Amino acid sequence: MLGNLCEQLGIDGVKTVVIDTGYKTPLPKQIYDWNVTVLGDNTQPPNISRWWNFGLNYIKMVEGPKEHVVAILNDDLVIPSGFVTDLAGVILETNAAAAYPDQHGHFLTGEPHVLVHTKAEPVSIYTRMCGYAFALRGSLNLRADETLQWWYGDDDLDWRARQAGGSVLVGGLKVQHLRPNESTVGALAEQAGRDRQTFADKWGGRTPW
Repeated sequence: MLGNLCEQLGIDGVKTVVIDTGYKTPLPKQIYDWNVTVLGDNTQPPNISRWWNFGLNYIKMVEGPKEHVVAILNDDLVIPSGFVTDLAGVILETNAAAAYPDQHGHFLTGEPHVLVHTKAEPVSIYTRMCGYAFALRGSLNLRADETLQWWYGDDDLDWRARQAGGSVLVGGLKVQHLRPNESTVGALAEQAGRDRQTFADKWGGRTPW
């Protein structure tokens, strides 16, 4: 899955950073055929917010102060051609802080509509951020809250992005998510429950879902 994802990103001309979190299976050699940098973080316990920040901090070091957009993608995705550039284009055109695909088909016509959220509050589950595929405006230096170790880090970024310029749903843009929630079992499922409480405590008792 990771190899195929990196191949599509490479074809699209996207600079790719892979966070190797210590899986027993080695990374596919296929990824090195493309414009890929690999960073390692197998620190325990697993913390997806820390992984995201590791990549975001590295990219900021490389890109410096110039405007750039960073897409955060799970490794189990199939993306359409031009997916990252479509998200980046909407961020730059609308001056938004974040953008994400229309996974639930909010815009049924498939036209390239956008819906901008600007308030840190619960919205319809059909228009909230797609936590496994989204993009951030790099110059705003948004970082994930590492106290949210497994779930709700995406929602926290979404709400802060709304306050920082807007979070945009991009109509007509979707990805295929091959193995949703497969890892959220056992200790990580328990952590997900704690993360919900952490989010609620941070945002005055409110949760996005």
